[in-house]
Amino acid sequence: MRFLQKKANVFLLLAIIGGFVCISNYPVLLFLYVTMIFGLIFFKARYSFFSALAFIMLFSYMQVIIYKLTGECSGMLKVVGKDIPFYFSEMSIVFVSFFLVELFFVWFTKLIENEKNIYVKGPELDFITSLILLIIALILVILVFPSFPQFVLDVETRRTQGISGMYGFLLLSLCMASLTIDMSFQYKFFHLGYVFIIFWVLGHAERVEILGFLIYYMIKIINYIEDRGRNIKKIRIKKIIIFGGMVTLVVFCIWIGLYRLGANNITGLSVLKKTVLQGTCGDVLYIFNCAIDMWKNHKLTYGYTYIDYLLQLIPGATLKYTSAVVIREYYYTVGGSFFFAEPMMNFGMIWTLLSNIEFFAVMSLMLKRVNKLRAYMWIPVVIEIFRTTWYGRGGYILAVCVEMPLLYLGIRVISSRKKNCKNEG
Repeated sequence: MRFLQKKANVFLLLAIIGGFVCISNYPVLLFLYVTMIFGLIFFKARYSFFSALAFIMLFSYMQVIIYKLTGECSGMLKVVGKDIPFYFSEMSIVFVSFFLVELFFVWFTKLIENEKNIYVKGPELDFITSLILLIIALILVILVFPSFPQFVLDVETRRTQGISGMYGFLLLSLCMASLTIDMSFQYKFFHLGYVFIIFWVLGHAERVEILGFLIYYMIKIINYIEDRGRNIKKIRIKKIIIFGGMVTLVVFCIWIGLYRLGANNITGLSVLKKTVLQGTCGDVLYIFNCAIDMWKNHKLTYGYTYIDYLLQLIPGATLKYTSAVVIREYYYTVGGSFFFAEPMMNFGMIWTLLSNIEFFAVMSLMLKRVNKLRAYMWIPVVIEIFRTTWYGRGGYILAVCVEMPLLYLGIRVISSRKKNCKNEG
């Protein structure tokens, strides 16, 4: 109890300091403060969805800080300050609020412990079921992108070829592959299937879901190693290998980002600059700035975009109510919707700050019970981490509420029938 009281006092002190830092509006001080809060989150969360989410947010805020200090940026963010004002202080308040709210949930709830138990619990599938799921995942990926990988962005065909125009099939295939990771610890050839999926999807210049799949894969394996492993040295070596592979793939994804846009003479320096100043991140931060401008100019949508959350439960339904589509009625954007943009454009600053609390409360509710069904439902949440952050919060709704529960029930029914047949035999 005394330790909890001390932690509460420390959190209160950090919140007060955060308030003064926001008032100062000094970019370097703000970034140092947010980085410190991120460090505290990572120290507790370690290999977790929430530490990965915090890192993406820190990286995004870094773009804002760099632009404020130097005027350097990538993507649509460069338009800010010319056609519309640069709302640096408002953006900073929201980012600081997000990190403080996440730190609160990480420190004072069982969020992280429950998440780790979810990875260890696993779907517990047998070999045949796992193999069938991986084969279906491979088939779905090919059906989504039925052409040989070119590693070039083709806007005309990327979302219209095969079944890629029908929402959710790529995510569903990656969820199915994720369900087989437990079996891959015993049968290494499963990894060949993962390599093919990664190669095929990246080869069609699609990076968002694959990066999320890699994050889930990394978190799942590291938590498995820590739970089952006894040799500390071997655990560290395996972690280094996993992180090394992740860094290599991230650099490769950045190279794809340059190559698919037709960049010539790609060098190590251009890849480094693309790493620090990421184009897609700049695009969606511009949208967040536009959402603040809507609030400032009394052009709020008052919950209109939330209609899309219901429509996303219907496969193939129109997406005309998404925040990314609605905001284009007021500003020119290239797509996407940053994590804070939708609540900001609906009800303004206060609602955005409350939405930070709502998000982590919903995540806590999802992880409150550790069982097989929750293990299924948690997979698309992790895979869609980049889409949630940069394209809107509702990207995983269909998979979480419909696809994964149906898949869970289907596998459970088939497994029970197999057991009954064996008993009768």
